[in-house]
Amino acid sequence: MSAAGSSAAASCATASSTAASSTAASCAAGSRSGWPASVVGGSVVGGSVVGGSVVGGSVVGGSVVRGLPAELPEGSLATAPAEARGLTRDGVRMLVAGPDGLRHSTAAGLPDALRTGDLLVLNTSDTLPAALTGVTGDGERVEVHLSTLAPARTEGYPAALRSTESRWVVEVRTGGGPGAALGGEPSETVRLAPGVDPVIRLAGGGELWVLEPTGSRRLWVARLRTPAPLLAWLTEYGNPIRYRYVSARWPLSAYRTTYADTPGSAEMPSAGRAITSRVLRRLAARGIGVAGLLLHTGVSSLDAGDGPHPEWFEVPPSTAAAVAATRAAGGRVVAVGTTVVRALESAARAGGAGGAPRAGGVRRAGGADGASRPAGAPRPAGASRPGGVPRPGGVPRAGSGWTDLVITPERGVHTVDGLLTGWHEPTASHLLMLEAVAGRQLLVDSYAEALASGYRWHEFGDLHLILPR
Repeated sequence: MSAAGSSAAASCATASSTAASSTAASCAAGSRSGWPASVVGGSVVGGSVVGGSVVGGSVVGGSVVRGLPAELPEGSLATAPAEARGLTRDGVRMLVAGPDGLRHSTAAGLPDALRTGDLLVLNTSDTLPAALTGVTGDGERVEVHLSTLAPARTEGYPAALRSTESRWVVEVRTGGGPGAALGGEPSETVRLAPGVDPVIRLAGGGELWVLEPTGSRRLWVARLRTPAPLLAWLTEYGNPIRYRYVSARWPLSAYRTTYADTPGSAEMPSAGRAITSRVLRRLAARGIGVAGLLLHTGVSSLDAGDGPHPEWFEVPPSTAAAVAATRAAGGRVVAVGTTVVRALESAARAGGAGGAPRAGGVRRAGGADGASRPAGAPRPAGASRPGGVPRPGGVPRAGSGWTDLVITPERGVHTVDGLLTGWHEPTASHLLMLEAVAGRQLLVDSYAEALASGYRWHEFGDLHLILPR
């Protein structure tokens, strides 16, 4: 994916004098980081994210999808969980967008918006208390965010969370304190200067050695050592990652979905937050299937110019079989969150001709669009199909691996027919996936209606159910 290299080269060439040495070090160290060469510098599929715009589909300085608002009005962000606003979890609003137009509902009404024979696919990854406070070798107070395991490592999440030493991709921010809103700027140098102690000493006796940069100015590869097994230690000393728009400190339980069962995500797969046990019971009663998979999310606070960073996914055989059976019977596969779409599309990609194994038997899902089409599927560029109607023939396969896949309208979607998601900021690359699922006009109409009706954005906000057929 050559866009990554050109983006990184441009970054090196245009660095300001104050940051030039850091940027040059990042560029020079990319090939040493142990990441796949196409991951260093950030990469995308079907169009690269460069300087705040998306090549092949962006409006520079505005939204990544033409026709969407460039900015959100005051009061659009959900600053607290639904429960703190006098609602139940499944009481948040949900805009249903389909061929018959737009309809207002709530998350509790999700079963009524689906049909008997449909399949809802959930991401069952659980949220880690991944925010840690510490002090650098020269006495600067920082907040460290664990993002993902370092992709070059062979140990998986279960082993790393049982261990006292592991390698992670991390974000380091200056300022802040336990549970405080983030302050300061992401560090661009992170103690890599000669003669400076590279160790960050963490509350609770942990130590973090910052080793080398990734392709992002915000993310670094680091070695973490803890005095107790990592998951137990994080439970005692870590906090949920919290962004400055969230008005108060909330416990980890506020950042977990009700059905999560496998720890690993730096941030909650938030599209499923409103799916309660009551909703699940009603889905079953209406003959709507439910299946699970994993995608352990990394931090979402990356710059608009950053490409995607690898995240671990697992699609079990039972879910792959359920998707195939649902589509064969004429039902719809509805993903709960963009993470589910990425996992299913990556599994279909990994099972195809382009899914060559990487070191350790891990498959890398990504690459050119042509290699990601299932056999018999039409070319994504084909304009004969209406925008937003998923292309037929997509069958995910059971599998796991690291994915940096970005889904664009040009690439299309092959494995899902609908999407339940939150509301995304104008520069979020996720909007390209939404356009691939919904089509541009339905997406533009949805966002206009949501803004006019006072819907709330972000992890504690309202929902958008896209059902193009």
